[in-house]
Amino acid sequence: MGALRMARMREEMKILISLLLLVVVVGLERVVAHPLAITTCEIQLSETKAEVTMNILVADLVIYQGLKPKNEGTYYEYDETISAAEKHEEFILNYFFIRDGDGNLVKGKKVSTDTSSLDRKKGSGIHPVEVMRYAIIYKFEYEFSTPPGALNFSHIFGGSENVQPETLELLIYRDGILVEAPAKIGPKVPHVLTIDWTKPAPPLPNDWKERKRLAEKALLESLGMPQFSGVYSHLYIEDSEIRHEILLPLVILETLITIDKKDPDFVEVSEQVASRAKIEKYFKENHPVVIDGKRVLPELSRVDFYPLETRDFMSIPKPQRVSSYNTRIGIIASYPTKQTPQSLRFQWDGFNRFLSYLKVNVYEFDAAPNYKYLIDQENVFVWDYNGSRVTLDEKSISAKVYVSAELMSDGFEKDPDIEGRIICPSTKAAIDYWSSLWSKNTLLKLNDKSTETKIKSVTFLDLDYQELPIGSMSGKVDLSEVLVLTEFEATLEGEDSNSVNNFELSWAGLDSLNQNPITRILFEEAKSPSTTIPVVLNKSESAISWSNALGIGGGNLNSLPMPGEIPTVKIPKMSVIGGMVFIWTIFVWLRTKFKVSPQTISASIVSIVFLVLMITSEPTEIEHPFKKPEVASKEDKENIFRSLHSNIYRAFRLPNESQRFDYLSNVASGPLLNELYLEIQKSLVNESTGGASARIDSVNIVKSSFPEESESSIELSKQGFLTSAQWEVAGTIEHWGHVHTRTNSYTAQFGIDDIEKSWKMVSYQLEDQKQVGEPYIGIRLDR
Repeated sequence: MGALRMARMREEMKILISLLLLVVVVGLERVVAHPLAITTCEIQLSETKAEVTMNILVADLVIYQGLKPKNEGTYYEYDETISAAEKHEEFILNYFFIRDGDGNLVKGKKVSTDTSSLDRKKGSGIHPVEVMRYAIIYKFEYEFSTPPGALNFSHIFGGSENVQPETLELLIYRDGILVEAPAKIGPKVPHVLTIDWTKPAPPLPNDWKERKRLAEKALLESLGMPQFSGVYSHLYIEDSEIRHEILLPLVILETLITIDKKDPDFVEVSEQVASRAKIEKYFKENHPVVIDGKRVLPELSRVDFYPLETRDFMSIPKPQRVSSYNTRIGIIASYPTKQTPQSLRFQWDGFNRFLSYLKVNVYEFDAAPNYKYLIDQENVFVWDYNGSRVTLDEKSISAKVYVSAELMSDGFEKDPDIEGRIICPSTKAAIDYWSSLWSKNTLLKLNDKSTETKIKSVTFLDLDYQELPIGSMSGKVDLSEVLVLTEFEATLEGEDSNSVNNFELSWAGLDSLNQNPITRILFEEAKSPSTTIPVVLNKSESAISWSNALGIGGGNLNSLPMPGEIPTVKIPKMSVIGGMVFIWTIFVWLRTKFKVSPQTISASIVSIVFLVLMITSEPTEIEHPFKKPEVASKEDKENIFRSLHSNIYRAFRLPNESQRFDYLSNVASGPLLNELYLEIQKSLVNESTGGASARIDSVNIVKSSFPEESESSIELSKQGFLTSAQWEVAGTIEHWGHVHTRTNSYTAQFGIDDIEKSWKMVSYQLEDQKQVGEPYIGIRLDR
């Protein structure tokens, strides 16, 4: 209330100062700016015409018609005022515009001019302080050839470049009903009204709650961008890029960048294409972005001109001539990163009197949006990564884990007056309780052995990640507004443990809020250069694990059975040739009837030589002709397949192509590696949105079976096996704050085999692919 009162006082002071200035400048040839007037404009709409009524103050005649006072500035003569009012009719018709949905001007005509309010001033004239009191009522008609689906209202009273242009307040009626809240328009701030003539005009509700409900409904229906004249800025912080998406009216963009046009009212397709270079240059030179301490230049992936009827800005509009006044332009500037960004400095310099502030909606990974207002004096948004992190060293791991303090709600007395608050005796008690809760309900394994974790510190933070001062956790505390940061470490122990081959960190015991308390962890290998991998966890995953064979992921990936040993038998080297030589020697002796001769002696010597070689050489190991290798059980096969399958899609959560391909090499082998990578990459790209890639939200295996090898043409080793599976993948594409989510179902057969003592997929045959259910379209806030 105090802010509103101060704003009202400031407006009253402006009016007073303007009146004084008006008196001072009386008699000047021209006043350069409208001092204070807000002109009221009522519009009655029907399918055939718009009836426009304007209340124009005498002050407008002083400014725009050059009306001059008499007798040393003491009054304005009545007859001259009436004459100026008549000339002002043409002024309004020339500078007040109604355009249809295609941007074409609707021609207006005068109906009447009512100067009766001035009748009482015939004898005395109008005193300078009265120019804000008396008004002339003008009525005009704008006829439509067909019922318009949309109308654009604008004006340039005082000129499009006037430093302080007049404000026109619109009140729009249908069937005598005010259809929306009053709207203020100016030279670069048009107002657009969409009309459905098949439905009666909805009355504007008096109840503020109903108005709020309707506003929220309009927000959802417009996918978060209800106002045509609004400037919508969306800043995405993602693992592979920082992305700034801005949607604004073309008339606002043209106050920042000059777009060359033959016809000022329309932009041709060739002119739209030519404008791209100017827009890209403007973003590179005027909006510096620094990621992890380095300046990164933008790549403009989209520069789209959207006509008035566009609702879903995800799709690419077809090339067409567009109106300069009924067009919004969408710009996507991408700032690529090699891995998950750790810090960001985003600066916006594009402020002027038409764009005095910028509300930047910030989307940090998959979290609900936040926002930041930027103004000319505070035009920088700064962000630092504050999220759970696990660092793997050769013989140890360390971690920083952020969770909501609501997990502590059962540990303290509840506040009887306010739900959700607890009564905590001291900060130390809160630390002790949380340390005990963490130790009891988490499990860490290194190389498949349970390992004790050492808690280094427990810190309480607010929701902006600012450390709370000592003592703030004493007394009554609202836990929903507090985060807990736990830092701990663990070291591998044991004589035969040279390095960590696998680990698993589980927090299943903390899942007391019926939701996963940790949804994202950044995994880092402490080597040079360090490698960071984001791990996004679904609702059912209360653990993070890593192994040499399968990399990092959610859930348990480390208990996979290794391929069984193939039974072998050792035989002396050269045994086959030696046996043949021995048989040949016996044959020679038989043929000579065991008589000693040079021939039998030579054969015997050769046999002895081969016998010595067989005895003295190392034996050769071959596959046993009668024994079969151990074959994985059905339960093991299920575990192997699900682990490999989950890692296929987990690879596509990684920031760049090199990391994705390397990660996928843990899952697939041979030609299948390239085939699988290209197949999934293709399935994630939506060409209708300009080649944007979907983010994988969830992967659900519906069913799986393990047919005999005879049922397929795939050749596998004796260790290998086939898997037939059906699974569903939900993916999301997001731009300008709203999301398109669709779920696809796949059926395929996989061949899994032993490749260098590790399970890998070696074949893939897609059998069926289809969409499941209806796609979801909405805003992230509603998702």
